[in-house]
Amino acid sequence: MTAIGWPLIHNVIRRNKKSNTFGLFKERKSGRHWGWDFYAAFGTPCYAIADGEIAKIYGDKTDTEHFGLVVVLEFELSQKKLYAAYCHLAGAAVKERSSIKKGDLIGYTGNSGNAFNLSKQDEHLHFEIRTTPKPSAGGPPKRLDPIQVFQICPLNTPVIEP
Repeated sequence: MTAIGWPLIHNVIRRNKKSNTFGLFKERKSGRHWGWDFYAAFGTPCYAIADGEIAKIYGDKTDTEHFGLVVVLEFELSQKKLYAAYCHLAGAAVKERSSIKKGDLIGYTGNSGNAFNLSKQDEHLHFEIRTTPKPSAGGPPKRLDPIQVFQICPLNTPVIEP
C-alpha cells in the first residue's frame, strides 16, 4: 500500500464548513460538492499525496469557470488505481507523464475556474479523489469521498504535514 500524504502543509477545510467537504448540501448553489476545499492563500505550494505519475494537466489559469487549471496525479492505493485532482491552480510545477514521489511539488494554488474573484478568506484548493482522470459532470461513482483515502477529515481541526 502506498503511504498517503496531504496536499498542503496546513490542511483544513475552508471556513470549517461541512458544505466544503464531500456530498450533497442544500446550502450549496449546485447542491453538491464532489471534493474537499482546503483553505489556501493564493500561491500556496501543493504536494503529491503519493508516489505516482502526472496523468493529466488541463484547463487554464485564466479560466473563470469550472475547475480552472487542474493537475491530476495517478497513484495506487490498496491495489486500485486512483487519481488526485488539484483544482483552481495558478500554476503547475510538473509535466504530464512525469514520475512523482510523495511530497514532490505539484503546483501552486490560485483563483482559476469558479474560484475566480473570491475573497481572501475563501481562497482554496479544490481537491478530489477520482476513479478516472477527468470525469464528466456529476459525482459518484467517478469521485470518491477523500475520507476513504485519508481516514479523517480536517474539518475544524487542521492536519499539519511535516
